[in-house]
Amino acid sequence: MMSSQYIPRSNAAPVKVYVAGAVADVDRVRALIHAIQSAGHKIVCDWTSLPYREPYLDNEEVNRPLAAEMVAAASSCDVLVLADHLALRGALMECGMALASARRVIVSGTVRPSIFFTLPNVELVATDREVVVALERAQRHSD
Repeated sequence: MMSSQYIPRSNAAPVKVYVAGAVADVDRVRALIHAIQSAGHKIVCDWTSLPYREPYLDNEEVNRPLAAEMVAAASSCDVLVLADHLALRGALMECGMALASARRVIVSGTVRPSIFFTLPNVELVATDREVVVALERAQRHSD
């Protein structure tokens, strides 16, 4: 579990963050969201708390507006954090939207390297603990 002892700089605006990850890894994503919020940043959409229903295609009336909300968040955030995992599906689409929108992407725990991880707006960190430090760097560069 990550420590939430990080104290953000008081004069810096919070970074707007979207955390993408695997449904199979939801506890890790929730821990990342908590650590990022504890550091003073804003989560633009917490998909882990949305009332989506599986199977996705059989519940289109519920899932379509939620998917639209996630698309908007991934496309408009300052930084997308990707909690890498072998079971990623939708998170890879969200990461692609962030990259196409020229957003900064932080990939935590690279499990499956991608050619897209070589782009200049992508930062790789080895562990989830390093995400908050990477967000601080992103925050300094936006000041």
